[in-house]
Amino acid sequence: MVNSNLTVINYPDSIGAACDFQLFSFPLGGHRTYRGLPHNPNYGMGPLVGSPCDTLTVGINENDEKNDVFFQAWYNHEWNMIHVNASKLKGKSGVLRLFDVEGRVVVERKVDVIAGGYFTTEIVMNGIASGVYIVSLTTEKDKVQGKILKF
Repeated sequence: MVNSNLTVINYPDSIGAACDFQLFSFPLGGHRTYRGLPHNPNYGMGPLVGSPCDTLTVGINENDEKNDVFFQAWYNHEWNMIHVNASKLKGKSGVLRLFDVEGRVVVERKVDVIAGGYFTTEIVMNGIASGVYIVSLTTEKDKVQGKILKF
């Protein structure tokens, strides 16, 4: 679906009609969007002390501090998939694995790193239960990983 406007919820903390839901009310200035905009939450903002989110570790970059590789994995609820991005990887190929909390491999695939050390892919989560997962990318010279929460 192609659209030149976005739908807006003016008061997302309000219940029912009080949220002021406006269908296709925000114009994109002549630009178009396909299927809406991606939901990219910023989990790097840190905890709000005392809130239920104070204990979450979802999407935190857990790379070795000495390693300059950028690695990011996040779950998109609307598309039911994990998006994985990496850059500055050393090596030409590797293995992408998705582990459950008990250490079992849920998804495993061989991958190629493109010129410049860049990598991007999606993992479709159809048939995979909600929960916490570890996404791991291992090349000949690097190993990076991160946690995601499927809900």
